[in-house]
Amino acid sequence: MSRKPRIIVPGQIYQVTSHGVDGLEMFQSRDMRSEFLKLLDKFLQEFSISCYTYAFTTNHYYLVLRSPSEKPISAFMQKLNSNFARRYNYLNGRHDAVVGRRYDCVVAKDDIGLSDLIRFVNLEPVRQCICTLDQLDSSAWSAHSVILGNKKKPFIDRQTVLKQFKTQDPGAAYREFIRDGFPDREDDEIVKLIRLANSGCGEQIILGDDEYIQKIHRMNQNRYAQVKRHISENMQIEKLHQKVNEFLCLEKDELFNQGRQNVKSTARELFAYIAAKRFDYNNAEIARYLRVCNSAVSRMISRFENIIEKEYLKSEIERLFSEDTEDIPI
Repeated sequence: MSRKPRIIVPGQIYQVTSHGVDGLEMFQSRDMRSEFLKLLDKFLQEFSISCYTYAFTTNHYYLVLRSPSEKPISAFMQKLNSNFARRYNYLNGRHDAVVGRRYDCVVAKDDIGLSDLIRFVNLEPVRQCICTLDQLDSSAWSAHSVILGNKKKPFIDRQTVLKQFKTQDPGAAYREFIRDGFPDREDDEIVKLIRLANSGCGEQIILGDDEYIQKIHRMNQNRYAQVKRHISENMQIEKLHQKVNEFLCLEKDELFNQGRQNVKSTARELFAYIAAKRFDYNNAEIARYLRVCNSAVSRMISRFENIIEKEYLKSEIERLFSEDTEDIPI
């Protein structure tokens, strides 16, 4: 079953999570956590994104971010995950996928959700028995120690975090707030919602009052109405070509070879159909890529609509593009 397109509203606070594929313990070693943080620092600067905290377990990471007003956070996540995957494979002598399903996310209103997201994220190493609550103050498994001032990570915006605690000693108030969150209370609805969003179920969770939630849904709908899906989801046509090749076991350039009633012709029809119907490419863009005329693309789409295996192929393609890897930010 396909998953809903994620909420993409620039300028908002996000809690994002990505997992290692098939339980891969990609952060077991200190060196790999260090490599990830170097890349995180680099791409936060490149995308002008604010980072309020991070946390690791051996299998996944959490970030709390504010996306810039002009760029969707999905492009940042794709670049971070794909570059980390390449680095991980290089350092570990492997060639397989590293990051599993597409990243999970929560959208939050500043004065309602930010502090709760930070607490949830920073306590994750304690929940996973990686460190104790007392050890968390100096642990490298989250940015909690950075926010307290015990460690230095210039890319963490600790001042914005501490401003959430309007007391004479915001650091002490922040620490008390974090400690009060463990163990999780069974009646904590916010924690339940965050867990739901991070479970990979595809639910789109927004933390905020009713007015804010309606505003985010409205902005998200307007964005999808105005922006073609391949832009909002960062699906380049070359990547689409690669996925169709993998699905049909084709060589790199076989899609460009014309044929009648064979795998190559079906591949071209399938490619044209997905590009047009799922990712909003127009016929001229598809024709230019396939090196054919516009009318040829129209015929490809029409033929695909009439093939017997259409529903099976459509369901398989939905599954293919709904399973996130480090290279597919949808």
